[in-house]
Amino acid sequence: MLRRTMGKATVKLGRMIVAVCCAWASAACDDVDRAIESKANEVLGKDTAEPAPAQTAPAPSPAPSAPSQPAPVPVVEPEPPVQPAVPAEAAKPAEPVKPVQPVDKPKAAEVPKPSASAKPADPKPPEPAKPVKPVKPVEAPKAPEAPKPVEPPKPVEPPKPVEPPKPVEPAKPATKVTVPQSEHIKISVPARVQELLNADPRMQPWLNTSVGVLEGCYAQVLKDNSSASGTITFVLEMHESSRPDADVTSLPPQLSGIVTCATGKLMRAKRMPLFTGKEGEKHTVKVKFSP
Repeated sequence: MLRRTMGKATVKLGRMIVAVCCAWASAACDDVDRAIESKANEVLGKDTAEPAPAQTAPAPSPAPSAPSQPAPVPVVEPEPPVQPAVPAEAAKPAEPVKPVQPVDKPKAAEVPKPSASAKPADPKPPEPAKPVKPVKPVEAPKAPEAPKPVEPPKPVEPPKPVEPPKPVEPAKPATKVTVPQSEHIKISVPARVQELLNADPRMQPWLNTSVGVLEGCYAQVLKDNSSASGTITFVLEMHESSRPDADVTSLPPQLSGIVTCATGKLMRAKRMPLFTGKEGEKHTVKVKFSP
């Protein structure tokens, strides 16, 4: 009896499990239902065989059904289904609590240990008190000096009379020394020699005398040779502190007597003034004689 009751309970339990499984997957539930039913039939068959060895007709095999519909089951009074216990979700492991770090206590100030090598300081004797400097006596104020006598102002010198400006001397007219010319004698001098003659008017009398001497000497030559003519050329070399030198560079033969005659007469006449110029300056002078 106990086994029969247990078998029924097992069948009911299996059907409830099948119902639950069918709700999740219908195709899988059919296979599970048939497996449970065959297992239950085997259990029930063994229990009924013990009291009555008579054979029971095999249960008709259920007709094949659609995969989605369960096979027909003999009607049994339904019992209130037992709701399967829904497995509770596994509780998440609690996070480990971090250990609280102990608060370090403030360290007490370390007292410096006296080193072995350190020697106790020698107590110095107190320094003697410095002597107090004597206070200088306050000097009595000096008596004010007597004011110096004020010197009388120096007499102002009268202004010197302003000299009247000197009258401007009129410019002296420029002198011109003329080289004499005659009917038979023509003297040609360069411009630089004319400037030197104008700067020394003392040369005018001497030139007049010299030309007269040449005129007399040429008259003597014409007595011997009435056709004597030509040009005597000489170079005049100037000096800064002495009289010039005259060197004859061209002398026609028919006029050679003029040079001899004029040289002697001019040496006996009044001497030439100190006619000067730039040292070494040379000028060519020409004297032309014609009958």
